[in-house]
Amino acid sequence: MSFDPANPPVPPDLVLPVGGRLRERPEDFVVEEIPLYPASGEGEWSMILVEKREITTPALVRHLAAALDARPREIGWAGYKDRRAVARQWLTVRARDDLEGLEGDGWRILEARRHRNKLKTGHLWGNRFEVRVRGATRPAEEVAPWIDKIVRSGVPNGFGPQRFGTFGRNHLAGDAIIRGDPDALLRVLSEPVEGENARVSEGREALANEQWAQAVRAFPRDFEIERHLAQVLRGRDDRERALRTLPRRPRDFLISAWQSACFNEVLVARLEDARPLVLGDLALRLPRGRPFSVTDLAAELPRAQRLEISATGPLPGREAPSPTDDAAALERPVLERLGVPTTAETLPRGTFRGARRPLRVRIVDPHVRGEDAETLVFSFSLPAGSFATSVFALLGIRDG
Repeated sequence: MSFDPANPPVPPDLVLPVGGRLRERPEDFVVEEIPLYPASGEGEWSMILVEKREITTPALVRHLAAALDARPREIGWAGYKDRRAVARQWLTVRARDDLEGLEGDGWRILEARRHRNKLKTGHLWGNRFEVRVRGATRPAEEVAPWIDKIVRSGVPNGFGPQRFGTFGRNHLAGDAIIRGDPDALLRVLSEPVEGENARVSEGREALANEQWAQAVRAFPRDFEIERHLAQVLRGRDDRERALRTLPRRPRDFLISAWQSACFNEVLVARLEDARPLVLGDLALRLPRGRPFSVTDLAAELPRAQRLEISATGPLPGREAPSPTDDAAALERPVLERLGVPTTAETLPRGTFRGARRPLRVRIVDPHVRGEDAETLVFSFSLPAGSFATSVFALLGIRDG
């Protein structure tokens, strides 16, 4: 794939070079979930707002499960949140009255409210961000008009580097899973990475040398896919079984990373084309809606220009619809170049269904202020699934 996993796609002519650095400290990047609906106030679940710092969402779930004497799969959550940040996210646990104030290493429960159902992936309107950029080269009064321009044009809805992992290769592992190729998956996961800690490097070397027991001991618990493969293969060398029995959440996250990479490649092609809408597009009403086919371009183009609707790009899968006419002529060559499969026979039928994702989204209630001569503070909201790093890519500010 040709896109840069470390940088969401943006049109060069829409970039205002602001410079500066993100995430020098965890508190420089604050994100809070905006729930899709409020807690009901009654029911067998507690909907809890948890603040976490420098831990992943799966690690938070494990910590909560241990603290509450529950199984991790009993805990519901709507989406992954950044590790290198102060993140406040909603989860559901079995109802109890002693949750507020409970805390552990890197997390604390801020609120707890009774609720009728368990949260699931996607039960989220969006996220509110407050982000500090240090070392900026332009003052707030110069940046503010550019933010207004982004409000009018929309934000290219590319996937940020969080989706592709610290070293930018989650999508390669997802590609191996989609194609049912356990050897390719092991090759991706065993490739050494400069800068990783010694324990993880030891695990990757053990995978490469098929020293399965040593790999199980070396990899930390966060490395669920690597540990699973090593554990299964330690018993017997049945690689198809090891692939078939991957744990669902981390497996689906890697598949999602591969779908995200395909989307970013199509987004690059659409940004180069520069038309916000073409005949045959599958468009949807923002911020979310059901895709519909654009058969009357003259009628729909003004709505796209007002950001009422957006053309969509592919998250490939068995059930994902395809565009026609001019939109197909833009999208199909990209997917053919990537060799995107239309089926994935080694995966359970409920997996790899696919979807469409808007190519542009609205930035909501944006503000920028100067904290000192070289520090800017940005605040804004984005719909669920969109990345703050896409906004900062429009300001020439890279993550990490």
